[in-house]
Amino acid sequence: MTVDGLHDLLLACLHDGAFLPLLALGVALDGPVPVLPTEVVAMSASLAAGAGHDVAALLALWASSAAGSVVGDLGVFVVARRRRPRRACSGVRRAQLLDRVSRTPVRTLLGLRFLPAGRLLGVLLCAAAGTDWRVFVAGAVACAGVWAAWVVVIGLLVGPLVGASLWSGIAVALLVTGGIGLVAAVRGRLTARRPAAA
Repeated sequence: MTVDGLHDLLLACLHDGAFLPLLALGVALDGPVPVLPTEVVAMSASLAAGAGHDVAALLALWASSAAGSVVGDLGVFVVARRRRPRRACSGVRRAQLLDRVSRTPVRTLLGLRFLPAGRLLGVLLCAAAGTDWRVFVAGAVACAGVWAAWVVVIGLLVGPLVGASLWSGIAVALLVTGGIGLVAAVRGRLTARRPAAA
């Protein structure tokens, strides 16, 4: 299949009634099983929609990605609240971590969302910290909207850089996303190694 054929196929899928609900389902399932390539699928679809100047498709991609993200986060949160996650750390470190998460749950959700498997970790931490339902739902909705906008915008920004090459666009989107995750992970490690101010 040629690149043009793949691009046309993606555009046709965008306008098919089953694509957006399947994307939302995939994003929802990506909450508890963070190995599905839904971010790449959404970025690729965004690249194709952006190349076709299809604003309605871009808005639909954003909405279905955000809706799937909220549903997945709520599902994980409900299960985790009923069955507390196992302790990743214990004692003073655990208490400090959960105290920090309980004070800034939305910031925790947003900050971790862009790291590999961070979405799942953020939801589990909020559940373990006993985050109030209303606060969690508001945070999940806000974070899902930001994440979905990020996915769509990356697809739009990558499009002009790679021209009509869909495969190059997918590669660049993966590199940008992976690079940002790597920078955040390194920054987190460096911050953790600094001695606490007295």
